Amino acid sequence: MSINISGRHFRQGNLIDTLKANIRCFDLAPEYITVEITETSLIKSQQYALKTLLRLRDLGISISLDDFGTGYSSLSYLSSYPINKLKIDRSFVTEVHCDSDKAAIINAIIAMSHTLNLSVTAEGVETVEELAFLKDRKCDIVQGYYFSRPLSPEDAGK
Repeated sequence: MSINISGRHFRQGNLIDTLKANIRCFDLAPEYITVEITETSLIKSQQYALKTLLRLRDLGISISLDDFGTGYSSLSYLSSYPINKLKIDRSFVTEVHCDSDKAAIINAIIAMSHTLNLSVTAEGVETVEELAFLKDRKCDIVQGYYFSRPLSPEDAGK
């Protein structure tokens, strides 16, 4: 299960306690939880961000850097923070099969991520061509409207 954490919530100071309480309350296994944060969340207070990410890792929660490539894209985040996954923003995925600049960026992100033992998710896959491109490059996970539009809780349980 992935949980998107806004920058404001990330900096509130009670994220760890809230996650711990919910893990206990709902009897969740932390190793199946991924917290998704954006690069900009890490910039505001780097010491606080590092401390919080280390605590998440110590709980067994995975950490995904969301919308990679759209913000500041400091590669130092990848070596100084306990990141497990990168999510390629949909703006790079859209029509990647016919845009050589987008293709080059995605190729580089996937190669770099795999070299650093990070998993890669591509957001916004909408066509069979985009899916084929990403599969050919061994992108670990793909998500988007190609597979399903957003579902109501009732329909998701079917």
